[in-house]
Amino acid sequence: MPRSCLEFLGGRGPAAAEVVRHARILVQAADLVTRAGRHKDPEQTVLAARDRYMADAVGELLQAPSTKIVVWAHNGHITKRRHGGAVSPLGQHLRARYGDAYDALGLLFGKGAFRARRVWPGPWPGAGARAVVSNPIGSARPAAVEAQLATANPGDHLVDLRAAAAASATVQQWRNGPHVMRGFGALVPRWTYQLNLSPTALAKEYDGLVYVAVSTCSRPLSVAYRWRSRHKHTGTPGQQ
Repeated sequence: MPRSCLEFLGGRGPAAAEVVRHARILVQAADLVTRAGRHKDPEQTVLAARDRYMADAVGELLQAPSTKIVVWAHNGHITKRRHGGAVSPLGQHLRARYGDAYDALGLLFGKGAFRARRVWPGPWPGAGARAVVSNPIGSARPAAVEAQLATANPGDHLVDLRAAAAASATVQQWRNGPHVMRGFGALVPRWTYQLNLSPTALAKEYDGLVYVAVSTCSRPLSVAYRWRSRHKHTGTPGQQ
């Protein structure tokens, strides 16, 4: 949609503003599906654009000064900066826009299970992602942040990394030093996902850590439930 049309509709009341919002989302979606995964400028890649658009979506919800919001996403999006200088994540954009009003809380767990698609390791044909399944996992290795948190407090708890800035020298060393932590996304390698560890600098990347002792899988809604929810209040024939 041309910019002149967006500007025209923008001043035509709530209904027109909603049209503009949906048009903007469509433009962003078209941009994402046409961007390359690699580029000489990492900020021009599809992954970089995705996080910028995620930040824009949060910004739309925060237009009213009194609005507060909780954003739940992968730690790789929530973080204030990606380790190693990778593309700017959602959290980095939010910190730049809202300063300390944005609290980046990393979510970690001790053991349990999570849902993700498994992929076969290797480049051979058929190695692509399979269906979303439950992936069980035991306690983290001693070097991981999760294991350290479990040793200090085996129950569910919150670590305030901001407040820890005034703590003892020992705490400062732990807060600012290099660490490794587990991280699982939408895709995990079959068999070896339990060995996955990523480097992290806690105080630079998060304002706090939420530790859950036992993780349980999400439970997918049934097809019938999703259909009923989608057609509720729409006057679909046959609905009561």
